[in-house]
Amino acid sequence: MSTAAWPRPTPSPWTPTGTSTRPLHGRPAIAVYSKYGARLATVEVPAEKAEGLKSATNVAITPDSTKAYMTVSGPAGGYVFEFTALAKGIRQSNGG
Repeated sequence: MSTAAWPRPTPSPWTPTGTSTRPLHGRPAIAVYSKYGARLATVEVPAEKAEGLKSATNVAITPDSTKAYMTVSGPAGGYVFEFTALAKGIRQSNGG
């Protein structure tokens, strides 16, 4: 497992490679898992920008692109951090 300094790339939430990302509560970071459930990496907001931020709340990767976003929030407010994903995002279903 590796812990990366921001803006370390991460695979998209559901990529063709089967990796997934999960926002973490209690710290402004996301965890990256393999399709087998093994933790591969962590993407974190840099310490100098993390003061007052307590949780990552969402992750989005632009379809057919590696442009990725992580939303974080806490007493300091809510922010969107951009990073480059390792894999291209895919179009997500709205369940309909």
